[in-house]
Amino acid sequence: PSPADTTYRRALGLPLELVPEQNPYYLRPGAALTVRVLHLGQPVPGALVQVWDASPPAATKPGTIVAPPSHFSTRANNSGRVLLRVPGIGPYLVAVSLMEAAPAGLISRADWLSTWATLTFAGPATPPGLGKGYFSK
Repeated sequence: PSPADTTYRRALGLPLELVPEQNPYYLRPGAALTVRVLHLGQPVPGALVQVWDASPPAATKPGTIVAPPSHFSTRANNSGRVLLRVPGIGPYLVAVSLMEAAPAGLISRADWLSTWATLTFAGPATPPGLGKGYFSK
């Protein structure tokens, strides 16, 4: 994607969304990524956000067992945002779920309504002028 492309930060109007405020493909390891948590277009203060980082170890010898992805959880602030540090090249999986009492139309078949959203990305791509990125061909 072009550095001028802002499609990544556009909310799509889904019931639950994770919307990055920076282009995750242009973040360098160690950079911060702010993600908005939206439910029906509104911020979700206190939402529990989980992050899995499957970045490969710096040096892996043949035959070495690679550790499983690292995982941590955080909560959205009062404006529905989380600040994440991106320590490696990924790939990353960011997930949030929202549990609500089932609406009247479903109450005979369900007690709860569970809505999920995920954001996945890897990289970072190298900005123009700095050579090839990790996933460049």
